[in-house]
Amino acid sequence: MIRTTFGLVATLVVIAVLVSATPAQFTGQGVGGQFLLFNKSVQDELKLTPDQITKLRADAETALGTFKDQLGKIRDLEPQARARLLTSVTDKTNRIVTAVLDKEQIQRLRQIDLQQRGPLALYDEEVRKGLNITEAQLGKLKAVADATFQDLQKAHEAKDEKQMDAACRAAIEKVNEILTEEQRRTYKEMIGRPFTIRMN
Repeated sequence: MIRTTFGLVATLVVIAVLVSATPAQFTGQGVGGQFLLFNKSVQDELKLTPDQITKLRADAETALGTFKDQLGKIRDLEPQARARLLTSVTDKTNRIVTAVLDKEQIQRLRQIDLQQRGPLALYDEEVRKGLNITEAQLGKLKAVADATFQDLQKAHEAKDEKQMDAACRAAIEKVNEILTEEQRRTYKEMIGRPFTIRMN
């Protein structure tokens, strides 16, 4: 039950950010990145202790419980209201993560989160600043993200994982064409060594 809830919220966070006109929804800790912690392969990669996992689950369950009624009506909210709600959820769960994980674990989670977000990670304010993304580049990246989101939505509805993978690979190629060589090098350092999430 809790895994389904976290997955739904993480997905809705990304959707809300995309449809919102304000890029401020993208947080330094990563949109939805904290929900990766409930995947066994991520837990193993971060070397989480049993105590850390137990505390994360308990604290996150309590935190999400405070938003239960609002999340139940989320599909009826206007885009801006939906984005505000999910940003609040993200902020609260981020605080839980930073209180439980150590510095190295947070850094590696951040890297995995950026890898999982693909081109959407370039909306992250910290990433944009670190790469010195220009307004012209941001406009092109927005177009890639919008197109990718539509492709992923279709693939998700069709339950076609191969189509989803193809959409992500195509998006990465387009992003690499937009970034300069120096930006690509810096971004590679930001995301760290490649990591493939295994389904629980």
